[in-house]
Amino acid sequence: MQQHPKLRELIHTDVLDFSAIVAAAQTLARLNTGMTFSYVSGGHQQLRERGRSMWARVRGQTENALLRLP
Repeated sequence: MQQHPKLRELIHTDVLDFSAIVAAAQTLARLNTGMTFSYVSGGHQQLRERGRSMWARVRGQTENALLRLP
């Protein structure tokens, strides 16, 4: 893991609930419009939010919510 005073790493293990990550991104976007928020996800994203599995749909919802941020 790379360490830097301005770098914070969040490892999220609940693939069925990304609400905390999206809420954090909304707060950070509001407080600092010049910052970069990196969200790492798996391949074959479900941006249409119609995946076969629940986690794929939730991931699609999360990615879409992040893309709507400024």
